[in-house]
Amino acid sequence: MNADIPGRLFDVQSDDIVITVLPLVHVFGLSSILDICVRFGCTMSLIPRFTPAAVLTAIQRDRATIFEGVPTMFADLLSYPDLPSYDLSSLRVAISGGASIPTPVLDAFEERFGLVILEGYGMTETASTTTFNISEDERRPYSVGKAIWGTQTQVWGSDGRPLPPGPEHVGEVVTRGLHVMKGYLHNPEATASAFTGDWLHTGDLGYFDEDGFLFIVSRKKELIMGAAGTTYTPAR
Repeated sequence: MNADIPGRLFDVQSDDIVITVLPLVHVFGLSSILDICVRFGCTMSLIPRFTPAAVLTAIQRDRATIFEGVPTMFADLLSYPDLPSYDLSSLRVAISGGASIPTPVLDAFEERFGLVILEGYGMTETASTTTFNISEDERRPYSVGKAIWGTQTQVWGSDGRPLPPGPEHVGEVVTRGLHVMKGYLHNPEATASAFTGDWLHTGDLGYFDEDGFLFIVSRKKELIMGAAGTTYTPAR
Protein backbone atom coordinates (compact mmCIF):
# COMPACT_ATOMS: atom_id res chain seq x y z
CA MET A 1 0.00 0.00 0.00
CA ASN A 2 1.56 3.30 -1.11
CA ALA A 3 1.40 6.31 1.17
CA ASP A 4 -0.05 9.42 -0.47
CA ILE A 5 -0.21 11.80 2.48
CA PRO A 6 2.64 14.34 2.68
CA GLY A 7 3.50 16.56 5.61
CA ARG A 8 3.05 16.17 9.33
CA LEU A 9 1.25 13.21 10.90
CA PHE A 10 -1.37 15.34 12.61
CA ASP A 11 -2.12 19.02 12.97
CA VAL A 12 0.39 20.21 15.57
CA GLN A 13 0.34 23.91 16.42
CA SER A 14 3.03 25.99 18.10
CA ASP A 15 0.67 26.76 21.01
CA ASP A 16 -0.03 23.07 21.71
CA ILE A 17 0.93 21.69 25.12
CA VAL A 18 1.78 17.98 25.00
CA ILE A 19 1.63 15.71 28.02
CA THR A 20 5.04 14.00 28.07
CA VAL A 21 4.95 10.97 30.34
CA LEU A 22 6.32 8.43 27.87
CA PRO A 23 10.05 7.71 28.39
CA LEU A 24 12.14 9.88 26.10
CA VAL A 25 14.67 7.06 25.75
CA HIS A 26 11.99 5.06 23.90
CA VAL A 27 11.30 5.72 20.24
CA PHE A 28 7.64 6.64 20.87
CA GLY A 29 8.48 9.42 23.32
CA LEU A 30 11.63 10.49 21.48
CA SER A 31 10.32 10.64 17.93
CA SER A 32 6.59 11.22 18.35
CA ILE A 33 6.78 13.76 21.19
CA LEU A 34 10.22 15.32 21.68
CA ASP A 35 11.13 15.58 17.99
CA ILE A 36 7.66 16.85 17.06
CA CYS A 37 7.70 19.49 19.79
CA VAL A 38 11.15 20.69 18.75
CA ARG A 39 10.12 20.77 15.09
CA PHE A 40 6.92 22.78 15.62
CA GLY A 41 7.85 24.78 18.70
CA CYS A 42 5.16 23.48 21.01
CA THR A 43 5.43 22.92 24.75
CA MET A 44 6.12 19.66 26.60
CA SER A 45 4.54 19.13 30.00
CA LEU A 46 7.05 16.71 31.53
CA ILE A 47 5.91 14.07 34.02
CA PRO A 48 8.67 11.87 35.50
CA ARG A 49 6.52 8.81 36.13
CA PHE A 50 3.03 7.83 35.02
CA THR A 51 0.22 7.85 37.54
CA PRO A 52 -3.34 8.86 36.69
CA ALA A 53 -3.25 11.61 39.30
CA ALA A 54 -0.01 13.09 37.93
CA VAL A 55 -1.28 13.12 34.35
CA LEU A 56 -4.72 14.51 35.20
CA THR A 57 -3.18 17.20 37.41
CA ALA A 58 -0.82 18.25 34.61
CA ILE A 59 -3.62 18.39 32.04
CA GLN A 60 -5.70 20.63 34.30
CA ARG A 61 -2.80 22.81 35.53
CA ASP A 62 -1.11 23.35 32.16
CA ARG A 63 -4.25 23.32 30.01
CA ALA A 64 -2.67 20.57 27.94
CA THR A 65 -4.06 19.99 24.46
CA ILE A 66 -2.49 16.65 23.44
CA PHE A 67 -2.07 13.41 25.35
CA GLU A 68 0.10 10.60 23.93
CA GLY A 69 0.27 7.25 25.65
CA VAL A 70 0.12 3.48 25.48
CA PRO A 71 -3.17 1.57 25.90
CA THR A 72 -2.65 0.76 29.59
CA MET A 73 -2.40 4.48 30.34
CA PHE A 74 -5.75 5.16 28.70
CA ALA A 75 -7.34 2.32 30.68
CA ASP A 76 -5.83 3.57 33.96
CA LEU A 77 -7.06 7.11 33.37
CA LEU A 78 -10.58 5.85 32.70
CA SER A 79 -10.71 3.78 35.87
CA TYR A 80 -9.27 6.45 38.17
CA PRO A 81 -11.88 7.12 40.90
CA ASP A 82 -11.29 10.90 41.07
CA LEU A 83 -11.46 11.42 37.29
CA PRO A 84 -14.71 13.49 37.41
CA SER A 85 -13.07 16.10 39.67
CA TYR A 86 -10.59 17.25 37.01
CA ASP A 87 -11.15 19.84 34.29
CA LEU A 88 -9.87 18.19 31.11
CA SER A 89 -11.66 20.42 28.61
CA SER A 90 -8.40 21.74 27.13
CA LEU A 91 -7.57 18.37 25.51
CA ARG A 92 -8.25 18.27 21.78
CA VAL A 93 -6.64 15.03 20.64
CA ALA A 94 -5.12 11.83 22.04
CA ILE A 95 -2.62 9.53 20.37
CA SER A 96 -2.13 5.86 21.17
CA GLY A 97 0.70 3.53 20.18
CA GLY A 98 2.93 0.75 21.44
CA ALA A 99 0.20 -1.87 21.04
CA SER A 100 -3.32 -2.03 19.67
CA ILE A 101 -5.70 -0.29 22.04
CA PRO A 102 -8.64 -2.53 23.03
CA THR A 103 -11.88 -1.47 21.37
CA PRO A 104 -13.81 -1.00 24.67
CA VAL A 105 -11.07 1.26 26.03
CA LEU A 106 -10.97 3.39 22.87
CA ASP A 107 -14.77 3.76 22.79
CA ALA A 108 -15.07 4.56 26.50
CA PHE A 109 -12.21 7.06 26.47
CA GLU A 110 -13.54 8.94 23.46
CA GLU A 111 -17.02 9.11 24.99
CA ARG A 112 -15.79 10.21 28.42
CA PHE A 113 -13.24 12.78 27.21
CA GLY A 114 -15.14 14.01 24.15
CA LEU A 115 -12.19 13.65 21.77
CA VAL A 116 -10.75 11.13 19.36
CA ILE A 117 -7.82 8.78 19.80
CA LEU A 118 -5.59 8.72 16.73
CA GLU A 119 -3.96 5.31 16.67
CA GLY A 120 -0.67 4.60 14.94
CA TYR A 121 1.73 1.74 14.45
CA GLY A 122 5.49 1.47 14.29
CA MET A 123 8.65 0.16 15.89
CA THR A 124 12.15 1.29 16.74
CA GLU A 125 13.38 -0.05 13.41
CA THR A 126 10.99 2.28 11.57
CA ALA A 127 11.88 5.50 13.40
CA SER A 128 8.68 5.21 15.43
CA THR A 129 5.94 5.47 12.81
CA THR A 130 4.89 3.21 9.94
CA THR A 131 1.16 3.88 9.68
CA PHE A 132 -1.05 6.49 11.30
CA ASN A 133 -4.58 7.88 11.45
CA ILE A 134 -3.63 11.45 10.65
CA SER A 135 -6.82 13.28 11.66
CA GLU A 136 -10.33 12.90 13.02
CA ASP A 137 -11.75 13.29 9.52
CA GLU A 138 -9.36 10.84 7.85
CA ARG A 139 -9.16 8.06 10.42
CA ARG A 140 -10.66 4.57 10.54
CA PRO A 141 -11.58 3.64 14.12
CA TYR A 142 -9.87 0.47 15.45
CA SER A 143 -7.27 0.57 12.67
CA VAL A 144 -3.68 1.82 12.97
CA GLY A 145 -4.13 4.03 9.93
CA LYS A 146 -2.50 4.25 6.52
CA ALA A 147 1.15 4.22 5.48
CA ILE A 148 2.79 7.57 6.13
CA TRP A 149 4.29 9.71 3.38
CA GLY A 150 7.49 8.40 1.81
CA THR A 151 6.82 4.79 2.80
CA GLN A 152 5.17 1.60 1.60
CA THR A 153 3.56 -1.07 3.74
CA GLN A 154 2.21 -4.43 2.60
CA VAL A 155 0.85 -7.62 4.11
CA TRP A 156 2.56 -10.76 2.83
CA GLY A 157 1.46 -14.35 2.86
CA SER A 158 3.73 -17.27 3.69
CA ASP A 159 4.88 -17.34 0.06
CA GLY A 160 6.22 -13.76 0.31
CA ARG A 161 3.53 -12.33 -1.96
CA PRO A 162 1.24 -9.41 -1.10
CA LEU A 163 -2.20 -10.46 0.10
CA PRO A 164 -5.47 -8.86 -1.03
CA PRO A 165 -7.44 -6.73 1.43
CA GLY A 166 -9.88 -8.21 3.88
CA PRO A 167 -9.85 -9.71 7.40
CA GLU A 168 -9.71 -13.19 5.88
CA HIS A 169 -6.28 -12.35 4.45
CA VAL A 170 -4.02 -12.00 7.50
CA GLY A 171 -0.28 -12.05 6.91
CA GLU A 172 2.98 -10.49 8.05
CA VAL A 173 3.29 -6.71 7.87
CA VAL A 174 6.34 -5.61 5.88
CA THR A 175 7.43 -2.07 5.13
CA ARG A 176 10.04 -0.06 3.26
CA GLY A 177 10.87 3.60 2.77
CA LEU A 178 12.72 6.51 4.29
CA HIS A 179 11.62 5.50 7.81
CA VAL A 180 13.35 2.10 7.83
CA MET A 181 16.68 1.54 9.58
CA LYS A 182 19.85 0.61 7.72
CA GLY A 183 20.48 -2.41 9.96
CA TYR A 184 21.39 -3.64 13.42
CA LEU A 185 24.72 -2.35 14.72
CA HIS A 186 27.50 -4.96 14.44
CA ASN A 187 24.93 -7.70 13.76
CA PRO A 188 24.84 -8.51 10.05
CA GLU A 189 23.10 -11.83 10.64
CA ALA A 190 20.14 -10.19 12.39
CA THR A 191 20.03 -7.52 9.69
CA ALA A 192 19.95 -10.10 6.90
CA SER A 193 17.15 -12.06 8.56
CA ALA A 194 15.07 -8.90 9.07
CA PHE A 195 15.00 -7.92 5.39
CA THR A 196 13.84 -9.29 2.07
CA GLY A 197 15.43 -6.89 -0.36
CA ASP A 198 14.61 -3.49 1.10
CA TRP A 199 11.42 -4.75 2.79
CA LEU A 200 11.63 -4.92 6.60
CA HIS A 201 9.82 -7.83 8.25
CA THR A 202 8.01 -6.46 11.32
CA GLY A 203 6.94 -9.77 12.84
CA ASP A 204 3.42 -8.40 13.24
CA LEU A 205 0.35 -9.99 11.67
CA GLY A 206 -2.41 -7.91 10.17
CA TYR A 207 -4.57 -7.09 7.18
CA PHE A 208 -5.66 -4.12 5.10
CA ASP A 209 -9.24 -3.13 4.46
CA GLU A 210 -10.44 -2.04 1.03
CA ASP A 211 -9.51 1.59 1.73
CA GLY A 212 -5.91 0.90 2.71
CA PHE A 213 -6.26 1.06 6.51
CA LEU A 214 -4.11 -1.43 8.39
CA PHE A 215 -5.39 -3.60 11.24
CA ILE A 216 -2.92 -5.39 13.53
CA VAL A 217 -4.23 -8.66 14.97
CA SER A 218 -1.29 -10.57 16.48
CA ARG A 219 2.43 -11.36 16.30
CA LYS A 220 4.25 -14.22 14.63
CA LYS A 221 6.00 -14.78 17.95
CA GLU A 222 6.26 -13.15 21.36
CA LEU A 223 8.94 -10.55 22.08
CA ILE A 224 10.54 -9.75 25.42
CA MET A 225 11.32 -6.06 25.52
CA GLY A 226 14.78 -5.89 27.09
CA ALA A 227 15.27 -5.21 30.76
CA ALA A 228 11.72 -4.00 31.21
CA GLY A 229 10.60 -7.61 31.00
CA THR A 230 7.31 -6.76 29.31
CA THR A 231 5.79 -8.60 26.40
CA TYR A 232 3.90 -7.12 23.48
CA THR A 233 1.05 -9.04 21.92
CA PRO A 234 -1.32 -6.80 19.94
CA ALA A 235 -4.88 -7.99 20.26
CA ARG A 236 -8.38 -6.66 20.06
